[in-house]
Amino acid sequence: LDTDPEAVRVARANCAANGVAGQVRVEEGSLAELLTGDLGAVARPFVVVNILANVILALFAQGLAETVTPGGLMILSGLMPAQTPALRAALQWHGVQQLAQEKREEWVCVIARRT
Repeated sequence: LDTDPEAVRVARANCAANGVAGQVRVEEGSLAELLTGDLGAVARPFVVVNILANVILALFAQGLAETVTPGGLMILSGLMPAQTPALRAALQWHGVQQLAQEKREEWVCVIARRT
């Protein structure tokens, strides 16, 4: 999900190039549109969010956790190590359990499950 049509086009092309276009849904729109059902089903079993931590935290405040089915997984990336405590607190507050954290160079990726 992205509000930028070019980002949506590139994401779809990347899915096709990696042979997962049939398994990955990429839509143009906002989180608010998704949560109201304007883009189809609200929750999915697997959600990937790759954007800066301050945006991820704002998205949680707007209902990001509700886009993942209970028991579903989230991958949150685009984080700096110093930002992970705030993210961990947001995960807990919104009923999402951190399962793992991976670091590559200066970037951190968090894998979590909605409880």
